[in-house]
Amino acid sequence: MILEIYADNLKETDISNNKYYSARGIITKNNQVLLLYSASLNFYMLPGGRTERNETPEACVIREIKEETGYETTIKNKTIVIKEYYPDSYWESHFFKLNIESFDKDNYQLTEEEINFDLHKKWFSYDKALQILDNHESNYFKAYNIMQRDFLALINSI
Repeated sequence: MILEIYADNLKETDISNNKYYSARGIITKNNQVLLLYSASLNFYMLPGGRTERNETPEACVIREIKEETGYETTIKNKTIVIKEYYPDSYWESHFFKLNIESFDKDNYQLTEEEINFDLHKKWFSYDKALQILDNHESNYFKAYNIMQRDFLALINSI
């Protein structure tokens, strides 16, 4: 499934050429789903991040999950692609359901940006995760779009 989201009143001629690609993981354990919480910016998101040059979304999600959570994972299935169009950027995010294979606390390799975000792993029931992504308020200017994107991905991946 592909879902496309356009910023309010955006015309096709206004779509930015700044293109970004990312992959995000939906990880479950004991009927709970993993969200990352940025304590410094007060918002939640699914784990994952931008693809590197010549990296597939599948390779990206495995790498990003390991770096951000310490979990070694395998892909169950791809669930949805969300394309977001804004005046300053275009985002194409690939979402995957993942299996946890193992945990290695030494696998954490957060980027400087992620360290500044002060990321924490939080487990929630699906209902609570959806409620948080849909209703949590943050002053971070990108938080609403990130949480709404991840809400749409999660609800379409259950």
